[in-house]
Amino acid sequence: MDLATDLLDHPESSAPAAQKTAPASAEVPIAVVQPAPIPTLPPELLYAIAEDDVDATARFIALGAPVRARNAHGQCALACAASHGYSRIVRLLLDAGADANGLGVNDHPLLTLAAMHGHAEVVRMLLSAGADPNARRRLTGEAPLLAAAAYGHTDTVQALLDGGADVNVRTEAEVETDLFIGPHEVCGETPLHHAAARAPRDTIDALLAAGADRHARTILGETPQSWARRERRDRDIIRVLTIGMGACAGVIR
Repeated sequence: MDLATDLLDHPESSAPAAQKTAPASAEVPIAVVQPAPIPTLPPELLYAIAEDDVDATARFIALGAPVRARNAHGQCALACAASHGYSRIVRLLLDAGADANGLGVNDHPLLTLAAMHGHAEVVRMLLSAGADPNARRRLTGEAPLLAAAAYGHTDTVQALLDGGADVNVRTEAEVETDLFIGPHEVCGETPLHHAAARAPRDTIDALLAAGADRHARTILGETPQSWARRERRDRDIIRVLTIGMGACAGVIR
């Protein structure tokens, strides 16, 4: 019998003789419990995911790679796959225990990362895995629906609405964000504000059909129609945003 087996079978035999015979009054050293090391995301796994290498990713998972771990930049495996729209790898990671409600770099919810890039299939997969459709980024309050609407991803907007997203979710006020093209200070706007400013008509229609509020105002008092006018949107877009707005309706000729 080797030493390792003997210690496993008889753990008490490994105690020093002095400790075995020490009187009850003797001081026994207190063991210092070291915290378990936090697992880090293997760079090889992240590289395999970035290359959409399903086989390599599956091998890393089979070898026990920590799928919930992060690298030094705060990136996790599922965030990388979701933001690229790699649905097969997203499925592998979810099946291996990755957290659908996890956060990517800069505290962006994974659902937001998929939504802003228009990956509707991945959005549906995350929602089916329990992702919160109204997950909001800390500080700014940005939600997945706002990102999808801002970039005009109508299929993704519909997937989020079908999954329970709040069509009138608002951002926080006066906080700088890096979510959109160029610096932008959130001001209590809704998804319809961003769709009105830059999205195609079908995105706006999807939001309105789900009950988006045409009258919603930012902390500056701006409505979605105000944003559409500022960006010189087409007349038909301004018109649909004007319907039901009382005195404002007569402005469009």
